[in-house]
Amino acid sequence: MPYHALAEAHRRLMRDLPADSPYRQTEATSLTSSIVSLWRRAKASEVPAPARTASRAASA
Repeated sequence: MPYHALAEAHRRLMRDLPADSPYRQTEATSLTSSIVSLWRRAKASEVPAPARTASRAASA
C-alpha cells in the first residue's frame, strides 16, 4: 500500500471495524509512545528476584 494512502486506509478501518476490534487496541500515536508504554508495562510486571540467604551467598 502506498504511504500516501495510509491515512485513508486507517480512517476506513476505524469507521468499519467493531468497537472491540483488536486493531483498535494496537493503535498508538507514535512509535516512541508505544515503546515507552511497553517499557512501563514491562517494569510494572517484573517479579522481584528472591532474596539470597547468607548460606546461599557464601556458596556462590
